[in-house]
Amino acid sequence: MTEVLEHFEVVVDGNGGVVLYKDKVFSVSSVVGEMLMGLHKKFILKGVLEEYDVVNIVDQVLSISCKPDVSTSVKEVYLLQLETLFEKLYSLQETPSKYSKYIWASVTLFSDNTLSRFANLFRFFIPRGRWFYFAFLFLVLINVLMCFQGVFFKGSFPASMHVLDNTSLSIGDVVLFYVLFLVILVFHEFGHASALYKLGRSPKAVGFGLYMFFPVFYADVTELWLMPKWDRILVNLAGVYMQLLVGALLFSLTFFVDFESYLFIKKLSALNIFVVLYSLMPFFRSDGYWIYSDLFGIKNLLKSSSVFLKNIFSVSGGSHKVHLTGDYTSNYALAVYAVSNFIFWHYLLVKWCYFFFTSFAAVFLTAGGVLGDLRSVLAFVASAFFGYFIVKGVLKRWGLLIYNY
Repeated sequence: MTEVLEHFEVVVDGNGGVVLYKDKVFSVSSVVGEMLMGLHKKFILKGVLEEYDVVNIVDQVLSISCKPDVSTSVKEVYLLQLETLFEKLYSLQETPSKYSKYIWASVTLFSDNTLSRFANLFRFFIPRGRWFYFAFLFLVLINVLMCFQGVFFKGSFPASMHVLDNTSLSIGDVVLFYVLFLVILVFHEFGHASALYKLGRSPKAVGFGLYMFFPVFYADVTELWLMPKWDRILVNLAGVYMQLLVGALLFSLTFFVDFESYLFIKKLSALNIFVVLYSLMPFFRSDGYWIYSDLFGIKNLLKSSSVFLKNIFSVSGGSHKVHLTGDYTSNYALAVYAVSNFIFWHYLLVKWCYFFFTSFAAVFLTAGGVLGDLRSVLAFVASAFFGYFIVKGVLKRWGLLIYNY
């Protein structure tokens, strides 16, 4: 008990409580959160909690942590919640910490000590409060100008982006291109870590792993769950902010380089902007998912969207109906997300089917014979590989829709 209570942190707001222990986050009700805060305070002051079991501790703390009108039956519910939570916390004492169950084969590139040095350096590029959002919008404008550079600066730059499609890079340029791109991706993660550091919390690590079929860098900023809403949004936006800052720098360079260098920079900028747009999409567990969740106060966004669809289609199969919680804005935002997320994954499924059967025909049904040319074979293998994750994603959403009650 002592070890658990020494190392957990808890925050309670109007939407419930959040418990952080061994880099794991647990969502609890407001009352259970208040009880835990009382337990933590009592432990710090007297240091005697190890002498009691969970139920006895809660009985003692109820009077200082809960409202006086809590009934005995309700207390029993909270006691059960608290016992379940502590069982999870105890199980973590013997379990190695892992950043996320959504990222597998992860490797730490920068540990907390090294990362703190970089975060201390990059934090000067990230404004505080509302100034961050003004700076973010300004950088968005600069990057939009770069996308249409040939339109706004006629005579100096090509007006059509097709020029980029018709130019090729040397092997040395290709290597340099992807090295710079990887550096930009690392800067993205430094943005998250630096914003967290500037707001008084400690980033844990920056690493590399796989999310679905995508190789990704990640920043372990678990402590942001203990921060206020707009601070969480700032930290989640800070990665894209750093990419937009790099984009603005690339934009300024285009005015001082020769034409070949200009085309190189434009290709790099186009890929950078593509990653920005991907990061802001809320349909994967990327930055956009967490921003949308925090902005509208919807916890467990994906599961909550399945609850909404159950209400719409009444597929729960029971005699009772799932009831939505939250205000009108949150429910409206949840409705938009639930429908658009459902459409998005089925759109991916349709596009994949077309690509898969086209590549299948190119490999097995062309005049070139079985296994066609190498390019067709690679396209077929890639479509089969991507299809596994796309089909799994669609089935998962149908599974959530039907079974996750």
